[in-house]
Amino acid sequence: MKIALNPVVNISKTPQNVQYQTSFTANNEGFVSSFELSRFKKAEKFAKKQISRYSYVDLDNVDLRRLEGIQYGIDVFKGLNIKQIHLLYKYLSAIILYRGCSNGCVHCFLDAKPVSIHPAANTVQAISWEDFESLIKGFDTLNQRLGHTKTRHSDMEHGIIAPFMDSDSMEIILKDKTGVEHDIIEVSKAFDSIYRKTLFDTSGWTPKSSKMQQRAKKYVDFINSNREDFCINLSLNPFHKLYSKYVENINKNPEVAKHFRDLYVSRMANAFLTFAPVMDYKEFYVINRAARDNSKCDTNYQFAAHNLLIIDIKEKLKSIMEEKRLPKGLVDKYLSLFEEKTGFVDTERLLAMGRMRDLFSSDDKYLTDMNQISEENANNPSKMFTRGYKGLLVDCNGKVYLFDNYDIAETDICLNLENKDKTTPKLITLKDKIFTTKELIDGFGERQSKNLCLRILKLMFRK
Repeated sequence: MKIALNPVVNISKTPQNVQYQTSFTANNEGFVSSFELSRFKKAEKFAKKQISRYSYVDLDNVDLRRLEGIQYGIDVFKGLNIKQIHLLYKYLSAIILYRGCSNGCVHCFLDAKPVSIHPAANTVQAISWEDFESLIKGFDTLNQRLGHTKTRHSDMEHGIIAPFMDSDSMEIILKDKTGVEHDIIEVSKAFDSIYRKTLFDTSGWTPKSSKMQQRAKKYVDFINSNREDFCINLSLNPFHKLYSKYVENINKNPEVAKHFRDLYVSRMANAFLTFAPVMDYKEFYVINRAARDNSKCDTNYQFAAHNLLIIDIKEKLKSIMEEKRLPKGLVDKYLSLFEEKTGFVDTERLLAMGRMRDLFSSDDKYLTDMNQISEENANNPSKMFTRGYKGLLVDCNGKVYLFDNYDIAETDICLNLENKDKTTPKLITLKDKIFTTKELIDGFGERQSKNLCLRILKLMFRK
C-alpha cells in the first residue's frame, strides 16, 4: 500500500536554507523523495562542482540539461525550465514596472497613454511591489545557487535594465499591499542586487510641481552618490505635447503658441539645471532627436527648428542660473556641459511607428522605411532576430515579449507573478505570433554561435 504525505522538509546546505514543499511515498524501500527534489539535488551537485572548479556556473558554457531543477523552490520561476531562465538571464533588457505616461509626445512609437483613473476590470497598470520583490529575490536566489557575483556571472547582453517602456522614470511609483509607495531609488537598489544598472529616462516634469521637483532633486542626489549603478537619459525633442501645442497654434493663434513653447523651454531648462550635478557623468545622455530638414512633415519638427529650440533652452537655463545667483564658474561649467551634451541632434533614429506615423506624408522615407521593416517582420517574424538589437521584456503581469527596437512580439514565457492572470494595456505586437522557447533559442543562438570560440577560450583560461 502506498501512502501519500506532504510534509515541509528543510533541505540543509542549500542557499538561504530554503523551505521546500515535497511529497514522499511509502514502499518497501522506505521513503523516496519526489522527482522535483531529486532533480534539484542532482542539479545542485553539478552546480557545486562547477563552482568548485570555475568559481561560478557559466550558463553559456555548460550542459543546461544537467542544471534542470536548480530553480526548484523559487516561486517566480515555477513552470519555467532552465533554458527559458537562461534566456531571461542573458537577454532581459526591460522589466516594465509601470504602464502609462503623461508626456503625450506626438512621436511616441508605443502610443503611450496616460494612466487610467478607472482601469478595466482584471487589468493592472503597474507591477505590485510584492511581485517585483518576488522577481528580484528569484534572480538573487538563483545567482547564489550558481555562484554568481558582480564580477563572476554569465555574460549578459544587457547589463542595463530599463524599468519602463511606455512611461517616464519620474512617474514610476510602485505600491505594496499596505499602500506604501516605493520609488525608483528602491527599484535601482533591487536591480543592483542582481548586478544590473538602472536606466533612468525622463522628458522632464512641471517645474511648478513642488512634489515632482523634490522627487527629482532626491533622485539626482542619490544618482550622484551611486553613479556606477545608473545610465541616465534626458529626452529633448520637438515632439513633446507642450511643443506640439505650439506647432498646432503657430498660425491660428501665435500668442497661445508662444505660451506653450515657453512652457516647454522652461520645463527643459529646469530639467537640465536639476540634473546639472550629474551632467558630467559619462553615462549621462541627451536623447536629442528631430526630423530631417527634407522630411515631409511640419518644419517645426525638423532639424533647423529644433536647433533654435535648443538655443532658447540654453538662454533660459542661463537666465535661471543667474536669477539664482549661481557662481559664474558654475554657470559657465553647466552651460559648457549643456552645449556638449546637446551638440548632436540625431535625425536617423526616429521610428515612424505609433503616433509618429501621423506626422509624415505617406511617401516620406521615415514612413516607407518603417513600413518595409514592419511588413518583413509580419511576413517572417524570425527577421526580428536579424535587426542588430534584440532583447526580452517582462511586462508588469509577468508576460515576456521579444523586442527588436521596431516591433514587439509575445513569447510563450510567463513568470509566476501574483498578477500573471491579469491583462495590461496593449503593447504594439506582431499579430497572431507567439514565439516559442525553441524559436527564441534558435533565433538568439545564431548570434551566440559567432562567439562560441571566444567563450570556449575564456572558459579555458578562467582563473
